[in-house]
Amino acid sequence: MKEVSVYVHIPFCIQKCYYCDFFSAPADDQLKRDYMSALLRQIEMTEWDNRIIKSLFIGGGTPSVLPSFFIEEMTGRFREKAKFAPDCEISMEVNPGTVDREKLSRYFVCGINRLSIGLQSADDRELKALGRIHTFSEFVDAFEAARMIGFWNLNIDLISSIPGQSPESFQRTLRTAAGFLPEHLSVYSLILEEGTEFYRRRNELVFPDEDTVVKTDEFTREYLREKGYVRYEISNYAREGRACRHNCVYWQRGTYLGFGAGAASLIEDGDIHKRYTILRDVKEYARRMLAGPENLQCVMTDIQQLSRRERMEEFMYLGLRMTDGVSAEHFLHDFGIPIREVYGGILDEMTVKGLMDVEGGGEQERFFLTERGFDVSNVVMAQFLLT
Repeated sequence: MKEVSVYVHIPFCIQKCYYCDFFSAPADDQLKRDYMSALLRQIEMTEWDNRIIKSLFIGGGTPSVLPSFFIEEMTGRFREKAKFAPDCEISMEVNPGTVDREKLSRYFVCGINRLSIGLQSADDRELKALGRIHTFSEFVDAFEAARMIGFWNLNIDLISSIPGQSPESFQRTLRTAAGFLPEHLSVYSLILEEGTEFYRRRNELVFPDEDTVVKTDEFTREYLREKGYVRYEISNYAREGRACRHNCVYWQRGTYLGFGAGAASLIEDGDIHKRYTILRDVKEYARRMLAGPENLQCVMTDIQQLSRRERMEEFMYLGLRMTDGVSAEHFLHDFGIPIREVYGGILDEMTVKGLMDVEGGGEQERFFLTERGFDVSNVVMAQFLLT
């Protein structure tokens, strides 16, 4: 059986957060029903023979904005059609303003075993400034309810470098979040993205300067290390054994299937590696799927067969996001050529500059970013593009 990870995109939300450029939007009840029916149809039409699901991630948007019976029906349909690994990680993103004890209980009963709760800030003024629909008190209620119900794999999402946020305010948020003892923390530095409300108002907002951003990242690393969290990726920290398995599949270029509008897939068939995205139009996706198509080609877009060069590039710039870095042995296994024959000069240059480090020798070499390298990771990773 070939292991595969599954991502389900629920593109609905009550309102768009001011920093968000993800594919999401409000929708009426009829569109939600049509969309979920389309999702069920896509699950049914997918070829599941010789595949076993190792992780399932329900993201958005705001998946928890849906009535819980939609989530129950969807997870049930996966179980009808596919095999799940005994230790399958089943994650779901939740917004504290859209859940209560009953909803969380129903998620637990239908097999969800990991929640990612979007706090972002412990300061209500900052939450309002971000366009969030919840308060800190609602987060506390959701987190404590999840624990009472039996969720023992919880992530808290945080955002730093919010417009007008002082270093002291973020530090209070980080200390507060860590005080809940979650198994995992994701800490993202806010990036100004085109098409967002923040981008439209960029000339009137005051963002932290670069020096403040770097110092905030340093504080995050050191504080969470003291609290027993291991940084395993640029923005992610976990207790021992609690790294998000699903996201690791992306960074390690595993096979994953995307369900729902805008969801991406990467599949491997021998030497052929193919990537595609499901149509990024909620209404059209639902219409085509509910029209009874013979296959899923009708909703696939941006179909791309990756060249060997493109796969090498992805191996490097995705793998280097993780603190474990990349392995010379794995590179040789995947591409049949020593890593130093392709990237030797760049690896040496980055090491001399103190942006990368190396352990072991020969096929046992492993290359990874230093903390200084993580601070300028985009610059470092760009060096591994072969074009």
